[in-house]
Amino acid sequence: MANEQRTSGLALDYRNTTAHAVGDEHGVTDADLDGIAPKVADEHARIEREHDSGVQKWQDLPDNTALADEIVTFAGDVRERFSDFILIGIGGSSLGAIATIGALGNPFRNLLPADQRGGPRFFVLDNPDPEKVAATLATVDLESTLVNVVSKSGQTAETAANFLVVRDALGKAVGPEKARDQIVATTDPAEGLLRQLSDGEGYRTFPVPPGVDGRQTVLSAVGLLPAAIAGVDIHGLLAGATAMRERATSSDVRENPAYLLAALSVLADTKHHKPMLVTMPYADALYGIADWFRQLWAESLGKKLSVNGSVVNAGQTPIKALGAIDQHSQIQLYT
Repeated sequence: MANEQRTSGLALDYRNTTAHAVGDEHGVTDADLDGIAPKVADEHARIEREHDSGVQKWQDLPDNTALADEIVTFAGDVRERFSDFILIGIGGSSLGAIATIGALGNPFRNLLPADQRGGPRFFVLDNPDPEKVAATLATVDLESTLVNVVSKSGQTAETAANFLVVRDALGKAVGPEKARDQIVATTDPAEGLLRQLSDGEGYRTFPVPPGVDGRQTVLSAVGLLPAAIAGVDIHGLLAGATAMRERATSSDVRENPAYLLAALSVLADTKHHKPMLVTMPYADALYGIADWFRQLWAESLGKKLSVNGSVVNAGQTPIKALGAIDQHSQIQLYT
């Protein structure tokens, strides 16, 4: 069994998941991977069929360089006009952007002088916590704040609640006409409550693409717009995603790093009764990745029903941790 899978500068080192390293009771064998390989190939074929029928379109997001060009132009104007930026969204509408900016930006960028931080200060309102909302509104300069509300349907209760409070405060501070120019909505291109509101109020909008679930939208305007405003090279980001996509086209479980990691996780859960999956980066900048991955894993896989409708009650519990801090707490629970 090969113990390392390299892709685009990243290495998937799974030596300590193997029976050779930890014994047959806990570890995966070559026979295990051989046994799950046909299932992986079947799932690969299903995903490709769904993509061709207009679903699973997240695979195409790295190709939309025209959207990236539009966002880069818009973000350049934002960086010149605004000192503060508030992202209002929850789950897939915020966690991907937070993870991207956290991984690629200065952790103290909001404290830097304007000429050093590469864009407006960045604030996120996701949880509808009145204390945090009030503190955010007291911190920003509302006359120089751009608000980005993100919701495909406009019916996400937490996002709607936060947005209504911020919109009211913005209108009182600058007047309703100017407030309209300080709000940009990322939403469904054709329908939904936020689309109706945006069209009626004249907000600038960017699309949440059809055929893409909300949690998979980080490489659409949902994630690219906040990232570009924060100074991230989004064309470089898309180029990296394209390279990774090319490495993940194989249906062979040993050749495709995404399928290999999935297979190892499934086998750990179903064969070895390990129902927890811990994401534990050792760089503070990657802690947002653990938050984002936790949401992706739980929402995607924590299901009562399988894709064919049978009752499975499946899903590992994703746990976030940060090394080396959690070596002094969580690790003692796992070893």
